[in-house]
Amino acid sequence: MKPYMTEVPERSRSSEGRFIMLALRRMCFGFVFTVSVFCAFTLIMPDISRADLAVTPTFLVEEQYSDNWFRAEEDEDTFWVTRISPGLSIRYATSRSQLSFDGSYSYSWHYSPSNDANASDQDYSGADISLAAAYQPTSRVTLGLSNDFSRTREPASTDEFSESTERNLYWRNTVSPYITYDIAEKGQIRLGYQGDVLMWSSKDPGQGDSKEHQGSLTLTYNLNSTNHLDLDSHVARRSYDEGLSDYYRYQSKLIFRHEFNTYFSGRVGAGHQHRDYDDSDLQDSDEFVFDAGLTGATDRTKLDLSAERNLVNFTTEDEYFTALRVNLSLQRIFQEVIRTYAGGYYQRSNYIESPRRDHTYNGFVGVGYRFFRKMFEVSLEYQYTNRDSNETGRDYVENQVFLRLNMSYDKFLDLFHKE
Repeated sequence: MKPYMTEVPERSRSSEGRFIMLALRRMCFGFVFTVSVFCAFTLIMPDISRADLAVTPTFLVEEQYSDNWFRAEEDEDTFWVTRISPGLSIRYATSRSQLSFDGSYSYSWHYSPSNDANASDQDYSGADISLAAAYQPTSRVTLGLSNDFSRTREPASTDEFSESTERNLYWRNTVSPYITYDIAEKGQIRLGYQGDVLMWSSKDPGQGDSKEHQGSLTLTYNLNSTNHLDLDSHVARRSYDEGLSDYYRYQSKLIFRHEFNTYFSGRVGAGHQHRDYDDSDLQDSDEFVFDAGLTGATDRTKLDLSAERNLVNFTTEDEYFTALRVNLSLQRIFQEVIRTYAGGYYQRSNYIESPRRDHTYNGFVGVGYRFFRKMFEVSLEYQYTNRDSNETGRDYVENQVFLRLNMSYDKFLDLFHKE
C-alpha cells in the first residue's frame, strides 16, 4: 500500500497556488451572486399567504481538494474542484394533503496540477430534484407519490454499496407511487411500486444503461405504542441495454422496531434474498440479509448507527458482491451557532464470481459556524477513505478537504407577509 499523502511536484506548486487564488475569487463571486439572487427574489415575489406554505431558498459555494481523484492504486491525480449550487425547498400542507419539493442545480470546475490537460473534461452541470406528495381521501387511506432525479459523476449514487471508482457522467430517476391502509390502531398495509432508470452520458466497457421495476408489500403490526413488527417483501426485475445480465430479485424481511423514548428508536430485521440471473454463466444466489439501526435526536445532538448485509443491486461487468456495511454519524451543536460532526463507515465486500475480497474504511470530521441570524454557515470538513483489496490494482487511499459556504433562509416568506 502506498503512503496516503501524495507529494506534489515542485513545478506544480506555483500553478496550484494560482488555482487556490482563483478558487477563492470564485467563492467570493458565489457569495455576491447568492446575495444578488436573494435580493432579486424580494423584488419579484408576490404577496402570498403563509398559512400552510414554507419556501426556503438555498445556495452552496464549495471548494474540494482530493489527493487521489480517480481513486487509483498508483499514479494518483490531485484535483481541486470549485462548485456552486443554488437551490429551492418548498413545503405545503393542508389537513389532508402534503407536498414537498427540493431542487438544486450545480456546476463544477475542475483543476489538476498533475493532470491539467484533461482536468476540464471533468467539468459538468449537475442537478438534484426531489418531489413528494401525499393525499388522504379517507381517514384510513393514503395515496402517495415521490420522484427523485439526479445528474452527477458521483459513483456512490449508483448504489448504496457501490465500489465503483469511475467518474463518468450519468443521470438517474426513481419514481415511487404507493397506497397505505390503516387497520384501526393495530397496523397498516402498504402496497408500492418503484421504477428506476439509470443512463450514462458516456460509457466505459462493462457499463450499461439499466431499468428496474419493483413491486413491494409491507404489513405492519403494532404490538403496542412503542413496539412494531414489519413484514417487508418485494420482487424486482433489473434489465440492462447491453453487456450485462438481467435478473429477477425476490426478498422478504421481518423487522422489529422499538421506540425507547421521545428521542431514541431502534430497529433490527433479517430475511432472505434470492436472485435469478438470465445469464446461465452466472450462478443464482441465495443470501441471508439483515439490517439494524439506532437513531436519536435532541435539539442539539443527533446520532445514527446502522449495520446492513445485502447484495449490491447495480454494478458493472457483472461483478456482483455481498456487502456488510456499518455506518456511524454524530452531530453536536454548541451555543446554537457552532456545529460539529463526525462519522464514517466500514464495508466488507465479498465478490460472488471471483475470490476478490475488499475492505473499505471511511472517516470524516467537520465543524461549521452559523452567522447572520443563522442564515449562513461556513464549514470545514476532512474525509479519509482507504480500500484494501486482495486483488491487484484495487487498493486506493484518498484524502479530501471541503470548504463550504451555505445559505438557507427559512423565513423567506416573512418578507412578503402583511399583518
